[in-house]
Amino acid sequence: MIYINVFHYYYYSIKENFSKKKKIKNTLNNTKKRKRKLRFSYKNIETIY
Repeated sequence: MIYINVFHYYYYSIKENFSKKKKIKNTLNNTKKRKRKLRFSYKNIETIY
C-alpha cells in the first residue's frame, strides 16, 4: 500500500510540474505574439504617416 501511495504522489507531482511548465511556456508565447502584433501595428502607423 505504501509503495503504491508513493508512486501516485510522484506521478501526480510530475504531472503538475509538467502542466505548470506548459502554462509558463504558453504565457511566454502569448507575450511574444502580443509584442509582435504591437510591432506590426507600429509599422502600420509609420507607413500611414
